[in-house]
Amino acid sequence: MGVSAFSRRGEGLTGVAFNIPYNRLDFADISANQAENGYLNNTYSFQFRERLLSAFTRAEYAYKDRYLFSTILRRDGSSKFGANNRWGFFPVFSGAWIISEEDFAKVKGLDFAKLRLSFGTSGNDQIPNFAYRALLNGEGVYVWDDIIRTGVAIGRAANDDLKWESTSQWNLGLDVGFLKNFSATFNYFIKETNDLLFQPDVPVFWVPMGLAAIRLCQCGDVRNSVWNSSSVTVRPLDPNGPSRLRSMVVTSAMK
Repeated sequence: MGVSAFSRRGEGLTGVAFNIPYNRLDFADISANQAENGYLNNTYSFQFRERLLSAFTRAEYAYKDRYLFSTILRRDGSSKFGANNRWGFFPVFSGAWIISEEDFAKVKGLDFAKLRLSFGTSGNDQIPNFAYRALLNGEGVYVWDDIIRTGVAIGRAANDDLKWESTSQWNLGLDVGFLKNFSATFNYFIKETNDLLFQPDVPVFWVPMGLAAIRLCQCGDVRNSVWNSSSVTVRPLDPNGPSRLRSMVVTSAMK
């Protein structure tokens, strides 16, 4: 059982000015520029703080050295999501049956056999900070006192329902050793990613309207399935020598 905490913060301010009277950095003063009206260009500032808090526990159990069970339970909270969906729960379960330890499997030629099954879920919060909030990063042009003035507008709409992207995976596997010189591993995977975090592109005709970006959304799911047959090996007579044969067969499908 354990707890972990992560925090990162940063801030910055930038600006560009022209016709600064001093070339030496020691005397450079951006406010002393001699441009018309003391004009500053490309002024920009930022500030952020991101935090991740996690709690997790792990348990293992073995019965008669042939039935093996393991679980990991994890709960994560990320500041990159709004209050509605800040926390996510990501469990992992696995079990194995060592068939070769059973009386009925003690047959000539079979050295080892283990059947495995596991299921796990993980989360992804790798999105920009404040992605769930509306930002004033759009372009706004206004008329004030009969003068056209440049301002800012909401560049991305808020999305308080933004939540963790989750990936779950099933794995069914079989490990076999036989005739003291052969071993083989077979695996079948099913991997599903749900609530994909995605930033759609903005159509060109939306930019003059002041909209810099569509809000980040959960746009779609992806499913992969893979059949894997690997590490079919003939052990050499010299235990320190290289394997005499190794092969791998992989087939996959995605939708």
